[in-house]
Amino acid sequence: MAVGRRWLPSLVVVALLAGGIIRLAGWQGVWKPVRVSGASMATALVGEHHRLFCRDCQAICRYDAAEPPRDGRVICWNCGFVNNHTPDGPIFAGQRVLIDRFAYAWRKPNRWDVVAFATPDDPSRPAVKRIVGLPGERIEFRRGDLVADGHVVRKSLAQLRSLAVLVHDQAYQPRQEEKLPARWQSESPASRWHAAESRCDFETDGNREGFMDWLVYRHWPGYAGTAPRTRPSPILDNDSYNQQLSRRLNTVDDVLLSCWTRTPGQRGRLAYEVASRHGRCRVELRFDTREIAAFRDSHPLSRLSLPRFAFARGVLVEVALCDGQLLFGIDGHELIREAIDEGVPDSAGTAAEFENTTADSNASRPQIAVGAAGVAVTIERLQVYRDIYYLPAAIPTDALGASEPLEPNELFVIGDNVPVSHDSRHWPQPGVPIDRLLGRVWWPGSL
Repeated sequence: MAVGRRWLPSLVVVALLAGGIIRLAGWQGVWKPVRVSGASMATALVGEHHRLFCRDCQAICRYDAAEPPRDGRVICWNCGFVNNHTPDGPIFAGQRVLIDRFAYAWRKPNRWDVVAFATPDDPSRPAVKRIVGLPGERIEFRRGDLVADGHVVRKSLAQLRSLAVLVHDQAYQPRQEEKLPARWQSESPASRWHAAESRCDFETDGNREGFMDWLVYRHWPGYAGTAPRTRPSPILDNDSYNQQLSRRLNTVDDVLLSCWTRTPGQRGRLAYEVASRHGRCRVELRFDTREIAAFRDSHPLSRLSLPRFAFARGVLVEVALCDGQLLFGIDGHELIREAIDEGVPDSAGTAAEFENTTADSNASRPQIAVGAAGVAVTIERLQVYRDIYYLPAAIPTDALGASEPLEPNELFVIGDNVPVSHDSRHWPQPGVPIDRLLGRVWWPGSL
């Protein structure tokens, strides 16, 4: 006890010195706290905004305070319900972030970093954007994909997770209107899938070799339009933060399913399937043989041993088709990353194309499903995300980027809220010199 008391003053002094150093670093600008303004980085980073709870599903809707809807309608991104905008409602301040001024003192900027820099239009006013193009690259945009030097830029599962836009959350169920169709539906009247609030249960019949019983996702539009909000729709590049903006919407092929899966995991099969213009990809967990098998259009892609995850307690499963590749992971561990499309897309898929077809005949829209056979399963926290859809500066053009490769010291930057962001796509000189960077931007949840 005497020794502890003897060291106590020293510990207090060390703590005070550490706190002083941190505060001094902040005062000297090593870490500079700033507050985001504007809508260019939504929804990852938001400026001044309005916020409401959807009156039907209770999901939180955030939208730009500078451009609120003039018609007074706020469309819920999750269920499509029309909420009323309150003009005199509270305006919430922009998100606070830190600028790490020494982030690039010992390393080069990486693709997907969020950075602050002095803008070409007004060097005295810093901007926050995401790096998408590196020195020497020629950047283009084709069907929403980022193309560098003629090749689609492919993200890892962790990178996709940090960029993806949430378009459906099963935790928020519509309640005001009765007899709405379920978002997750079984394919057969004899299905053993049962939906209860925000979870789906599969009751096994013990037939491990039987047919796969599928639970299929039906997407709703989630934007202002004449069609019923419950009409099956492709996933579109709608940005609910931009409630006032009216523009052509595009079909998004790159999607991610995230769900919490609980099962004894001793026998039977569990499958996750995602389909788009890239093909139909399936990942099967085969508990009898303790293996994971991936397929594209019934053709084998990969096979590996099933790690000993705690399936009985529950695991986070993620499966995606993105950037022409199949991604699959459990509990944050990327297990499968298989290229399924080597080509570069050439044209855009728009909402207008969908309007001229029936929902069932539009084979290009992503389809997401979970299947089971011979195994008891509980699926919870079902969430569907889309990747950022990269638009060129002239939205009607399908392919456009920097006319020339970036200089050896330049970066190409874009805001996550692509439709409204003013960035490298619009400046006479697209590249941002590296020496103009003020630092890397950090916030809770950033990589």
